[in-house]
Amino acid sequence: MEKSHHLRIEAVENLVNLNFDIQKCLEEIQKFDWDYNGVPFVLKRVEVEKVLALYLRGEITSEIVETWADAIELREDIAYEEADESWVDNVIYYLANPLLNEPTSIFLVQRLLKDEFKILDDQ
Repeated sequence: MEKSHHLRIEAVENLVNLNFDIQKCLEEIQKFDWDYNGVPFVLKRVEVEKVLALYLRGEITSEIVETWADAIELREDIAYEEADESWVDNVIYYLANPLLNEPTSIFLVQRLLKDEFKILDDQ
């Protein structure tokens, strides 16, 4: 159990930090059941900001950002850091659901980084 937990959290950390190609991260994380009762990995705002910075620098595509966010959203083995829980939750939601919100773009990411959710909600 302990080894399985460690491997799972390592796979989650690889996904969160995009330590590998997104497809490899997804393959790694899909080896584990959806249900999880252990101590979750805590996703911090700075980790989300790093992925958004990769996008703004053109190092990853909008499709990768959306796939990344979709893979993170609603996972039982990922919790959001309490101090920025609302911000992280909103950003992951917006990015994971481009058809409900708007497609990922530089303009959207800049607004998310500035925490301008009121502007997004008015659209």
